[in-house]
Amino acid sequence: MNLLNTLRFVLGPNLSPSGTEGINVLDFFHGHIVVDKKALLVDWEGNERPPEQVLKHASDFESQEKAAAATTLGGSFKETKFGPSLHFGKYPVTQKNLPAFTAAIEKLLPAFGNVLDEAATVPGAAVMYHTFELLTPSEIAAKGQKLRSEDPRRHYVTPLDTNMPRQYTPPSGASYEQEYVVIAPFSFLVDTGGGVHVRPFAASAGSGFTSLELSTVTGTPFTGEPFPIPLDH
Repeated sequence: MNLLNTLRFVLGPNLSPSGTEGINVLDFFHGHIVVDKKALLVDWEGNERPPEQVLKHASDFESQEKAAAATTLGGSFKETKFGPSLHFGKYPVTQKNLPAFTAAIEKLLPAFGNVLDEAATVPGAAVMYHTFELLTPSEIAAKGQKLRSEDPRRHYVTPLDTNMPRQYTPPSGASYEQEYVVIAPFSFLVDTGGGVHVRPFAASAGSGFTSLELSTVTGTPFTGEPFPIPLDH
């Protein structure tokens, strides 16, 4: 419901200028499960207390997914003090290794569902969506300009208790992470029949290649990675 309501809102006729130019791996294809810091408990010193168990489970899943991606796609994986690290020397998905990667991701989907379900129980939980991830809106590009990262037309937050989306403006000079704790990212595509397909996003977010998991939906590698460039640009 959260994702569907957000799709209806962002793709609907009431946003002007438009919040996206399409659901694809260049524009609107991912979100982050987050928790509003204002909803967090605080300790006796007034410090925020993040949902440690939920974050631990999300981190454990991130390690599982990145390790599976490294094994099936030929990358390097290691645990570091900053978290699980995944590296590929070049865009890794090929027609030859895609079946093994697809099987690995599909095997992890139940565990990923558990991460999302647990995150949804945290007070203040929401989903932060981003559009125009790798594209500039046509009317701005025509002027030779770029979309500002803090522009509200590329940020949408949908609380998980109400599932009512709204545009969001990050703090001036900062990212949304100043106001939200990030639990886990996910990616999605919509097929020609209107079916919505959700996948993890940790391997993509952690390696710089933006649509690894979505290849398991389309059944084909994407061209132009790590930053896909439209053929007409």
